[in-house]
Amino acid sequence: MNKEITNSCLPPKLSSLLYFVLLSGFLNERDARCFSHVDSFIRDTMIREQVLRFSLNKSTSLKYYDSMKFMSFISSLGHINSLNLSGCTEVNDVRTLAKTKNLNLSWCINVTNVNSLSSVHTLNLIGCVGLTDVNCLRNIHHLDLSLCRELTCVNSLGKVHNLNLSGCTGLTCVSGLGNVHTLCLRSCTRVSDVSRLGNVHSLDLSLCRRVTDVSALGTVHSLNLSMCSGVTNVSSLGHVHTLNLTGCASARGLHLLGSVHTLRLTEWSNATEGRFNFE
Repeated sequence: MNKEITNSCLPPKLSSLLYFVLLSGFLNERDARCFSHVDSFIRDTMIREQVLRFSLNKSTSLKYYDSMKFMSFISSLGHINSLNLSGCTEVNDVRTLAKTKNLNLSWCINVTNVNSLSSVHTLNLIGCVGLTDVNCLRNIHHLDLSLCRELTCVNSLGKVHNLNLSGCTGLTCVSGLGNVHTLCLRSCTRVSDVSRLGNVHSLDLSLCRRVTDVSALGTVHSLNLSMCSGVTNVSSLGHVHTLNLTGCASARGLHLLGSVHTLRLTEWSNATEGRFNFE
């Protein structure tokens, strides 16, 4: 059975002291020097115990341990499929992680170059605020770039299956993302043209207040337009399966949505005050 190293789940055959040194996140400089002498033992034991998942999220230990040596240690564990380095702000060079299948680098704010990660299957880069170029990630299956606010061009990511760009406030053009299966553009406040997204299966445009024309989205399966206050005509959305119009109090054409399987209008008092226009 596959084993996982995390801060709370420790395979029994490894010394608890070694786990503490590696995973606690509270190393001092002397402990880190000790770790540099035992990392080969830890690596060999992890291989013997068939540990396939490794987590060091939100650790401060890299402050005292050379980040390149740590990455070299990680890269030597070629059998590891899932690696969580969330919040490890000392990490900056990720070239040694190219063979990892599931990689979490969320809030690794010093990661700026991800060109080596094009073969990763599932990649979490939430809050990597220094990223500007993600063109190399076009073949990722599941990619989360939420809150990467410096991104301005993502049209090369049209082959990504599941793409989360929520909070990427630098984006203006998303015309190249029409073949993404599941696309989240929540709070992409500068996006206005969504006319090329009609083939997306599940589309979240909530809080995209510059979006006004949704006439091209009638074939989307699941569509979230909540708080899109600029949307005034939804008459073309009658074949959408699941439609969220919460907060779209100015929307017209609601009487043409009778075929929508699941329709959410609002939780506000506007619904009972008759402010929606059903013409």
